[in-house]
Amino acid sequence: AVNGGPGGTQDEGQGGTAKINDQAAFEEAQKLHEEQQRNKADHVPVEAVPKSCFVLDEKNPLRVACKWLVELKWFDRYILGCILLSCVSLAYENPGISDVSPTGLALRDIDLFLNSSFILECVCKIISLSFVVYMKSGWNKLDFLIVSTSILDMVLTAAFSGQNVDLSVLKIFRIFRILRALRPLRIIARARGLRILVSTILSATKPVLNTLGIAIVTFALFGILGMQLLSGKMWTCSDPLRFQKDDCRGIDEGGSPRKWVRADVHFDRIDQAIRSLFILATQDDWPEHMWAGIDATSSTTGAKQNHSLWLFIFYVFCILVAGYLVINIFVGVFVDCYNSVAAEMEEPLEEKLTMSRIPPIFDDPVNAVRCAVMQVVLTTSFDMFIAFFIVTNVLSMAFESFKQSQSQTDFGVVANYFFTFIFGWECLAKMYAFYPRRYFSANWNRFDFFIVFVSFAGIAIDELGTSVGLNPTVLRVLRVFRIFRILRAFRIFKALKGLQAIIATLGDSLPALMNLFSMLGLVFFIFAVLGVTQFGTLCDDNDVGKEGLKAVRCLFTDDDSLLDHHASFKTIFLGILTLFRVATGDAWGELLAAASVPGPNGVVLHIPVREKEWTDFTELLGYDPSSLDKDDPLYFTRWDGSSTAPPALEERSGLEAAYVQMTRISIQKWYEGVQGMDEDADWPFPESAPDAATWITIGRQVMPGCFTDEDVILFQQEGLVDCTTDDGYPLVCTGTCGNYWVSNIYFCAFVCIAAFVLLQLVIAVLMEQLANQFGQDLSGRKKPQDLVTGCEELQKPVLARIARRWQYNAERFLNHNSAVRIMPAIQESENEENVSFTNHSRSPDTRYNFNGEGSGGTQSPMTQAMPDSSPSNQATGVEKAAHVTEVDKVGESDWQHTVESPGVESEMMMNAVHHHRDSGTTA
Repeated sequence: AVNGGPGGTQDEGQGGTAKINDQAAFEEAQKLHEEQQRNKADHVPVEAVPKSCFVLDEKNPLRVACKWLVELKWFDRYILGCILLSCVSLAYENPGISDVSPTGLALRDIDLFLNSSFILECVCKIISLSFVVYMKSGWNKLDFLIVSTSILDMVLTAAFSGQNVDLSVLKIFRIFRILRALRPLRIIARARGLRILVSTILSATKPVLNTLGIAIVTFALFGILGMQLLSGKMWTCSDPLRFQKDDCRGIDEGGSPRKWVRADVHFDRIDQAIRSLFILATQDDWPEHMWAGIDATSSTTGAKQNHSLWLFIFYVFCILVAGYLVINIFVGVFVDCYNSVAAEMEEPLEEKLTMSRIPPIFDDPVNAVRCAVMQVVLTTSFDMFIAFFIVTNVLSMAFESFKQSQSQTDFGVVANYFFTFIFGWECLAKMYAFYPRRYFSANWNRFDFFIVFVSFAGIAIDELGTSVGLNPTVLRVLRVFRIFRILRAFRIFKALKGLQAIIATLGDSLPALMNLFSMLGLVFFIFAVLGVTQFGTLCDDNDVGKEGLKAVRCLFTDDDSLLDHHASFKTIFLGILTLFRVATGDAWGELLAAASVPGPNGVVLHIPVREKEWTDFTELLGYDPSSLDKDDPLYFTRWDGSSTAPPALEERSGLEAAYVQMTRISIQKWYEGVQGMDEDADWPFPESAPDAATWITIGRQVMPGCFTDEDVILFQQEGLVDCTTDDGYPLVCTGTCGNYWVSNIYFCAFVCIAAFVLLQLVIAVLMEQLANQFGQDLSGRKKPQDLVTGCEELQKPVLARIARRWQYNAERFLNHNSAVRIMPAIQESENEENVSFTNHSRSPDTRYNFNGEGSGGTQSPMTQAMPDSSPSNQATGVEKAAHVTEVDKVGESDWQHTVESPGVESEMMMNAVHHHRDSGTTA
């Protein structure tokens, strides 16, 4: 066959036929395999789209229309506008608006419109997605809950409108209205930043449950210990002159009824003990609470100074463990988990590098005079010279004072003229040296120019007002420019690199901080709306001074239970300010105590009237009601609590309790004595009616410290309480009692969310950004993720800046061909306007081409700076790193650069990288 015989030809033919057959078999097998794969793909089970409402399939016209509607951008924007309108209406509502007033009617119509819009959105989404798919999203579950409660709210409003409804039904009705405060949460689902933040917080919440369990167990253990030491002992008389409980009766020297009261922070029950430990952990007025425990004696005797001085060990130990250890461990673990989850969700470093923006770079002026001025303003000595005047200007402004002498005024005027001239001269010099376009490209220069302009404007206005004689009101308005002089103090940031780093950190933190502040504002708003709904009817110190019968509603509230009118929940604005006070830990325990004042055991019970109180009442009244005939309408008798029910109720069905009858008579006698004296300075107890205060004191003795809803509505129906608005519209009176459980859950939850979580996250983000600014962690060590493998002295951010700078130089060289120089050395300075090209090693006529040939036959800077790539000169990674080694020592004022390869241009290139480490040129 090899020799070309007949056998060889035959074998070759058979081999060719075999190859053809093999190829055909392979192609056939390949086709069969592809067909099998297609059959498998055709038989892959496709998840069937569930039917909507059990009857509407995917192609149903109604379902297609609903899907088209919910996917429209304008419809989503319309719903977002409805959410914002809902927030505005919630912020405007308060318990002092009558339902029949124009404002109340407008709010009702807006609420009906918003409910209709939200119901339409919910129904369309359920039809388009099906109810099962719709409820898979947590945000859709929240929307469905809000819409469902809104429907119940509208149904109940329409059903009970104009009818006499029982109070128990109204209380249930209020619960549905409370859930309207959750509407602002729908903004989170439409804001990507807030949605990511909430997801991150929720993801970070799971790992801290163990820490939360430790905190609860610690509080419970200390609470049990406190119960063993102080349970039932922290009682005292409101009159400090009375020590025994049996003597704490009648009226004290100030005219107030004596009451046996308990300290706000006590340990009588386990729930109250845990709450007391939480208040101590927040360090809210803890010395006052500690001395209340030290002075406690027993359940039947009042406080005695330093009775159990050794108890300070218990309180100090509670604060150290619960306040400094447990709370900080919880906050630290939560912040650490949050940072870990946020780091996992963070975009890669490469994506951040591509988003960085290179600022414009300007050539130096050609004019010799401009170059000379530029060389002066770029020197360190000039910067120190200006910094000296900045500090001196700040000190001179500190000499001003209220009602200052004429010498101080003259000194201030002369100093203002002098420093305005100095800073104006600096501004003109830099603008002349750099040209306006280059000068205004730097933010610091814009700030300097604004201050100089405002300073000269203030001087001109002062001179104009003196010479022309402008209207004093107009002159005061124009002199607002003088306020901007204080901005000169901020120029000190320009002279100190450390302060500049902090400002840069704040700027870099703004995106993350904006989401946190938005979330914090949303929390404040929602809790403020809930506060207005729940605590807007509590009395403050201004309510007692209202005219006429409007003052009756709060006259029977204890003085200690009255809120400060600056810290109440009357309106949304006051509610937000009050919550800010709570978040800062300023006496929020007092607000909690005032909002926790219950009625008699939380329900309307017949309160026993003691013999001393009954005697004082009958003496002031002039007769004994129990001595009247039982059929007399004025008949009622005292109940001392010895029997299961008041004697009056046993003898006559439906007769009211004695404390209600005594309060009614007290209001009637008070108003008979003070009627028409609303304008008196000492209202509601004018000196011309001496018995007025006595009658109210009698009523306070038998009242539980506040009015329940039943009591105040009863007195309103009898014309003894006036709850009309200032515009004269009728308003249903509400009680002045608080709710123990609601108030404790409300305030404790807000303190945990706002003070312990969100505010701490703001601090954590700032600290993290400050650490990233220097490429270190908080301990001062370089972060491992920023180190380059094999060259631990060079960090990734530094390497990224070097790479970006060299890439930028190459692009400039290629784009401008041989007519533009590669960027030589840049003058060392802090400001962006100093970015310039200055080649000290060659004449200005020297030009380079891509091959490294200049007019003088010298190699180009880039070619000269790069090592030879020939095989004989190829080196290992370590040897290559030896050519250019950059040591980044964070916290020092300068970097250290070592360039082992010779060449002036190579050193200039490294100086360029050195200059732009903080200029924002690279990532």
